[in-house]
This record gives sequence, C-alpha cells and structure tokens, in this order.
Amino acid sequence: MTNPVKLGFLGTVGVGLALLAYYAFTNVGALAGWVTGAVFIALGLDPAVRRLEKWGIRRGVGVLLVVTVFAGTVTGLTLWIVPIISEQANSFIYRSPAIFRISWSQRRSKTLTIWCTSATGSIRMCPRSLSLLHPATRLAGSWGTWLQQDPQSLRCSPAP
Repeated sequence: MTNPVKLGFLGTVGVGLALLAYYAFTNVGALAGWVTGAVFIALGLDPAVRRLEKWGIRRGVGVLLVVTVFAGTVTGLTLWIVPIISEQANSFIYRSPAIFRISWSQRRSKTLTIWCTSATGSIRMCPRSLSLLHPATRLAGSWGTWLQQDPQSLRCSPAP
C-alpha cells in the first residue's frame, strides 16, 4: 500500500473493530459465566433426575425435587459457613492492629539493637582513635544500654 490515506483508514477501522470486540467480550463475559455455571449444574444434576425417572417419577417432578434439594443444600451450606467466615473476619479486623504493631515493634527493636551493638562495639574497639569523641562514646553507650533494657518504649531522649 502506497497511499497513506488508505493506510490510515484501514488502521482506524482495525482499531475500531478491536474496540468493538473488547466492548462485546467485556459485556458478554459475565453472562457467559452465568450460562456456563448453569450448564455445569444442569449436567451435574441430570443423573439424579434420570434415576428418579427410572423409579417411576415424571421428569418434571424429578427436576423440581432435585432442584429443591440442590437449592436447600446450597442454602444450608451458606447459612452454616457464612457466620464462621464472618466471625473470623471480625476477629482478624479486631486483632490486626495489635498483630501489625507487635510485628513492627519487634523488627524495630531488633534493628536498633543491632545498630547500637555494632556502634558501641566499634567505639570500644578503637578507644584511642576516638579519644576526642569521649562524650559521644558515653552517649552512644547509654543509648545502647537503654535500648537493650527497654526496647518497646523508644523515646527521643537518652537515658539519664
């Protein structure tokens, strides 16, 4: 194709058809899911209806019985399972702040203990080279001692 107008027109038509197909599939997708589910349920319940027919029950009555039993089973399971899930969800929602707070606090305490231990260890390893920083050495040592004694309550002031 050497004509740019033709090329642009065909490109536009192609994009339009792609958008139309996307729109059709997204709107039909939910319906297709429901239809597929209904087909699987019908195929799954058909052997029970056929057995009732062999016992002499008319097909319409057999379908009504099987669908009623199926609906009752689904309703019973729903009434049995939903309260359990609801209770567990409420318990998780109620306890989640404490769970996350404990986890964060433990990680914070462990990290600060490692930092302070390595800082005080480094300062103790070379006391002569850090003789000018003697007040800072005491400050770091007191911070490390304080953090090791009470890691749960971090305050922005060194221990006395």
